[in-house]
Amino acid sequence: YEFIWYHYLDSECSRRWQAYLCSVLLSFLFFGRTLILCFAPLAGGDLSATRHILCIDAMAVLASDAETFAKSTLWADTAWTAPYYSRFVAYGICNLTLTCGFLRAMRCTEAISMQRRMWTALRIWLLMSTLVCACSISMWSVSCQYLDSSVGWLPPLVLLTALVAAPSARQRLHSSLNVVFVK
Repeated sequence: YEFIWYHYLDSECSRRWQAYLCSVLLSFLFFGRTLILCFAPLAGGDLSATRHILCIDAMAVLASDAETFAKSTLWADTAWTAPYYSRFVAYGICNLTLTCGFLRAMRCTEAISMQRRMWTALRIWLLMSTLVCACSISMWSVSCQYLDSSVGWLPPLVLLTALVAAPSARQRLHSSLNVVFVK
């Protein structure tokens, strides 16, 4: 994600239309990758499959944070500024919340309750990420003195949050994915 992101940005404050488009697409990829895996277990649910999905998602989120931390602290040429550090900590707390929610869900002995807790953890994670994203956009926009291209991260987050919050929408999407992939 970072390579694509920085390829379209000359600086943190970019007005190029490609940067706005890139923000939207990367937001869908970043947050959508977690959601798409959560649609894999069947509604009636295989306990083992759901547990594996939760484990994969939690490891992917934690690995992303570890990579960002390593790149930014161990291999960076410059020191972190307060806005970068505060944003990293805020997203880290969001991701830790997701991981804890997934661990709590993995302890369930029934697939239905496990999936219910999984969707609750995802909903909380997306709500927290939306809040952090809105604050980050505000911070960058004030710093840049115009609406920064990072605003592109917000619409996909809001859309995905609405999808996760509505069980009927999740069921429709899950049914559509089953039609496409299970024949």
